[in-house]
Amino acid sequence: MEWDTAAGQAILMGAGGRVTNMDGTPFTYGKPDFRNPHFIAWGAA
Repeated sequence: MEWDTAAGQAILMGAGGRVTNMDGTPFTYGKPDFRNPHFIAWGAA
């Protein structure tokens, strides 16, 4: 579900990482469907 990833994303982004959808667009919240699409999460280089 959408909010299951929020804390992890906040921590990762706070450490310089990123989370995007598979097409490279920003991973967002507040969508009509609460299911998460496939996404990519990675740390800072």
